[in-house]
Formats: sequence, structure tokens, C-alpha cells
Amino acid sequence: MKTSRETAVDILCKVDDGKKSHEIMNEALLKSSFSPSDSKLVKLLVNGTLENLPFIDQVIAFYSGKNVSKHRPVIRNVLRISIYQLKFLPDIGAFAVCSEALKIAEKRKLFGLKGFVNGLLRKYTRDIEEGKDYSPQKAKEDIFSSIMKQRGADPEDIARPGASCRFVFSRGSEEEIISLLESDGVLARRSLLADNAYFLEGYTNLSGLKAFSRGLIQFQGVGSCLACEILSPSKGSLILDMCAAPGGKTIALADMAGKGTVVSRDITDGKLEKIAENAKRCGLENIIIQKKDATVFYAEDDEKYDFIMADLPCSGLGSVYKRPEIRYRVTKEKISELSALQKSMLKNAVKYLKKGGLMVYSTCTISYEENEENGRYLESLGMTPVDFSSKLSGRPFSQGNLESSKLGHIQLLPGLDGETDGFYVSLYKKPE
Repeated sequence: MKTSRETAVDILCKVDDGKKSHEIMNEALLKSSFSPSDSKLVKLLVNGTLENLPFIDQVIAFYSGKNVSKHRPVIRNVLRISIYQLKFLPDIGAFAVCSEALKIAEKRKLFGLKGFVNGLLRKYTRDIEEGKDYSPQKAKEDIFSSIMKQRGADPEDIARPGASCRFVFSRGSEEEIISLLESDGVLARRSLLADNAYFLEGYTNLSGLKAFSRGLIQFQGVGSCLACEILSPSKGSLILDMCAAPGGKTIALADMAGKGTVVSRDITDGKLEKIAENAKRCGLENIIIQKKDATVFYAEDDEKYDFIMADLPCSGLGSVYKRPEIRYRVTKEKISELSALQKSMLKNAVKYLKKGGLMVYSTCTISYEENEENGRYLESLGMTPVDFSSKLSGRPFSQGNLESSKLGHIQLLPGLDGETDGFYVSLYKKPE
């Protein structure tokens, strides 16, 4: 059986291969039999290491004499979590950190590298104790930090909102759902920002919750819940969810639409299967799932939809608290590529919308090029921004968002807006 530290190392190795840390971590923890404290340690080691990666990698390079990319993946990440613990978690104790590092190397049959690992960590430990540990060069400012500062926010003050979900009210009342959650020892707290979003506390296994297995809740971020609330499709309407994965918005829109229909699209079979699985679990039969590419125009859909949810692929910079590695992966060039991709999708979305119809354009990023600039692009296509400030009334949004909502858009920021990650929501109407 893997230990929590060994699991953290495996997750970091997969992150090195380009995988998303939060997805790998959730999968690993679901498959494990870890206690809550062990699961917490895995999350702490992975997130803490990734958040401090430039510093940690400079330390390893200094003490080993070569770039971290030259080390074997397991050794590289054993050293990373160990340096993180020695520097930032001193209460754990150097002996325990070094001992666990050597155990992992031995378990992976890297016997010849045990001396190297032990020597590097012992040297670093002595230098810390003597107050002369390596002081790294100032790292180049990452793009996330730069944008946060431009928006007047502290890039180091990142909120860590807990797991949130939306209640499926077509399946049960708020009182019934909360009661069912409490029977599993789970507390539900309503979000202050979104009308139908709740934070859950006290659960370890999502699939084990009766409210989940019976289709009464669907896990969904607060920003995503808010986007659905701002669109507010009318009962009986025809709604398009252009890029539907992972499916939370499709479930929410179908729940809101009554006898209306949600056409839920994506291009990946696995993601479409997950949407279908959640729709079945929630007992929602008004969802049509289609494998279609949002960059391709389908003539049969011309001016077909009353409402469109265009929550499009983006750089994901608003999700730094879940994916710390994104700070060091996203480049200006990547943002420009994504902005162009988004424009190609938005151009089709405008064509699909009926005259007088409403469309939400949203992303889980904070970049101007993907958000406000694409909003101006929509206006150039004839779309009209819609004031939705009344929907935010009485809620603790920043003054800037309360003002910008009158112009048809808001930019939630991690840390500044409390219980949510970074999320952009805008609302447009197609003229009659």
C-alpha cells in the first residue's frame, strides 16, 4: 500500500507529464483508503510543492549541481516534497522527512540513488539549522501574478474555497436535501455569492453521500453556478451548452428549464459519457447529448436557440488554488492562441442564437485578452451587453463587479471575492 508521501510523489510525476494536479489528486484519493489526515497531507504536499516550485527547483539545482530536469522523475519529486517539508513544514522534523524520502527511493528500487538523496537533504538541513541555506534568485514574475496586480489584487492572497455543489431542486426541496446530507454527517452552507450554491463540510467520499447517489446534488463551482443564474433560461426554452464538460452547467440548466431542453455538446467521448452518467443519476430526461465541435458551424442550428451557455476552453488562470502548476505553464502566446479559438466559437454561438435570445460568455480565467477583449469582439458582431446588476443586489461582491455588472460583465478574482476562484461572466442579447 502506498503511503501519503509516495502518493504525492506519483501525483507530481504525472503533473510533470502535463496532467492536471487536481484531477489526478482527486482520482488518487478516491481510490485510496487513506484516513482524512493522510488525505490532507497528500493535498498539502502536492499543492505546497507546486505553489513553491520555482524556489524548490532552484534549491535542488544548487545542491545537486544540475537542473532538476536531469534527475529521474521519482527522485526529482522525492526531493521536491522533501525540500518543501524541510523549508515550510519544520514541525514535521528533518529525520522523518529524510527517512520517508529514502523509503520511497528504496521501494522504487533506486538503491544507487539513496546516498545522493540522503546527502542532499542532510546538507540542506544543516544549512537551514545554521541559517545559511540557499537564498534563490528572484524568479521571473509569472503571468498570473502580473494580471492579478493589474487588476488590483494580491497574487499571493489566493482563496481556497471548499467543495461546492448545486442542489437539484427538481428532485427535492432545500430542506429535504440538507436533511439527507445531515444524515451522512455533512453540513451544507449556502454561498453568499450564488443563489443555488452550497459548500459541504464533513465528507470524505463523494460517491458515498446519499444525496449524491440519489441525484439531489451536483458538484459545481460557485462561479459556474452564478453563470447559470445570470443566464436564467425560461421554462420550456431550448438551450445550448456549447462546451459542456464536465457537465455541471448542463445539469443546472436542465434543472432550471422545466419542460425545456438542453443540448449538451463536447468533443471528447469520455467527457460526454460523464455528462450522460450525471444526467441519468439526477433523473433529468430533458438533456440531449451531442458530440460536436464548437469551432465548426452547423447550418441546421442557425438561429435555433433561445439561450446559449458559452463557457469556453480557456487558460484556467482563475483555478490556481486547485492547479498551482498553472502559474508556470501558461504563457502570453498560449493566451493569444486561446483567445483566437474562443473567437471562432463565439462567432458560431452568435449565429446559433435566435433574435432576442440571451447568451452567457464565461471562462475560468482572469486574462483581459480572453475576457474583456472577447466581450468587445461580441459587440463587434452586433451583440448587446445586458445589465444584470439586479441579480447581484445584496450580495458581497466587490464594488468594481457591482459597477461592471451594469455593463454586462463581472470578473471574480481568487482572494478578492472570497468564496470563489477566478471566473468571468458576461451576458449578451441578440437584437431583434
